[in-house]
Amino acid sequence: MPEYLEQKIICQNCLEEFIIKRSINSIPSKRKFCSRSCATSFRNKNHIGWKRPQSSIDKQKESIKDFWTSEEGKKERKRRSTQGKNQMSKEKYRKIFFDSIEKWRNDPERYNKSIEKQKNTIAKKIEAGEWNSWNTRNIRSYAEIYTENFLRKNKIDNFETEKYISKKELGENKMGGYFLDFYFPEFKVNLEIDGAQHEREERKVSDSHRDSLLRERGINIIRIKWVNIKNREQRKIFLDNLENFLSFLNK
Repeated sequence: MPEYLEQKIICQNCLEEFIIKRSINSIPSKRKFCSRSCATSFRNKNHIGWKRPQSSIDKQKESIKDFWTSEEGKKERKRRSTQGKNQMSKEKYRKIFFDSIEKWRNDPERYNKSIEKQKNTIAKKIEAGEWNSWNTRNIRSYAEIYTENFLRKNKIDNFETEKYISKKELGENKMGGYFLDFYFPEFKVNLEIDGAQHEREERKVSDSHRDSLLRERGINIIRIKWVNIKNREQRKIFLDNLENFLSFLNK
């Protein structure tokens, strides 16, 4: 039987220690990474290796743009939208989605870079006169669907979901607008189910400004914080808040 030695190595990418076995007669390994994915990640982060020319990148972007504006591309968008809706109806996929969002938000460098890129893209479209605010929102959150089911089970159906109000309707000379989770026109009440994103400071400022504009138009806003409904105590608190809201409507 051949004899083996264990050689300890620190991965240059993840900095985790890993062990490889080598023959007792062989020279020490020069391996630097614990896996191929770590090697690829390290090279990408440090821009090691061949870099594509800008002309090639521009050509690919143009090709992709042509595809998505074609009939075939429109069919593919519709297929992906349907697939996304089907997946979001399953707890497994919702968890994967929200976990990835949370991971992105907890990485300040990546989050700020993404927000800055988004702002620059919108600014360029506005300057070129190509920016159109959303008029519909196709994917609803699980919190909104759960709340709607609760309302309908309690025979409350005199509401609109995802009601869109433009900023110009609210007296602001700006593009864009707001989606109201649940709007009760008979009572002029807007019910909002607030997820974790509403806890961020910049979102609190935005929500406060939004609510003040709606109140000036005589719309009352009630916000209920979304919770982990798998937790019995938290679910009870959420349902109690919904019961209080029903009592408010029935006054």
